[in-house]
Amino acid sequence: MPRNAEVVRQWRLLRELEQSRGVTIRHMAALAGVTTRTIRRDLDALQEAGFALYDEAVDGEKRWKLRTRPFRTL
Repeated sequence: MPRNAEVVRQWRLLRELEQSRGVTIRHMAALAGVTTRTIRRDLDALQEAGFALYDEAVDGEKRWKLRTRPFRTL
């Protein structure tokens, strides 16, 4: 694994969550080229770090969302 790959992947996940109306774990895993388990770990780590992530069912599918838009000015 390249140096800092985890941080870069998590940053990209946050950006995808910010720009969408909800993203499935499968979709995030496909974008990042990792397993769904890796995405679950990333989501856990990001929540523990204080990011306002949550999931909700949309059309029978669980989608992850970001409550706020912390990166809109970056």
